[in-house]
Amino acid sequence: MSHDGTADAGDPSDLFVMYIDDEPDLCSLFVDDFAEDGITIAAFTKADVAISAALVRTPDLLFIDYRMAGANGDEIAKAMPAAVPKYLITGDVNVQTETVFVRKFEKPADFVAIRAVIAEARRAKKTPGGG
Repeated sequence: MSHDGTADAGDPSDLFVMYIDDEPDLCSLFVDDFAEDGITIAAFTKADVAISAALVRTPDLLFIDYRMAGANGDEIAKAMPAAVPKYLITGDVNVQTETVFVRKFEKPADFVAIRAVIAEARRAKKTPGGG
């Protein structure tokens, strides 16, 4: 578990999930709620730090807030590795994006649905040829 890239990157065999949101409380909540054995969560409040971290270890899943100081979800998604599944989390129900996100979650985010996305990715990573 990490916040703004200050801690461990976890076990390389773990599912590696990045969450990017400029609200520190939401980052902490995401880490607290989703981190468990086999899942490493890295939360970032700064887009540039998250992008740099993704160059060191490519995430398996990426959750991005759309409206952030200095960047928006499209800009962040475009700077990330293309093959990483990207999910948008936003409070703006009418947001129009250029990036193709797998799914848009509206704030307050549906943590049950997000947990299902993470669980499915974890299963796929554990399956031979799945990751």
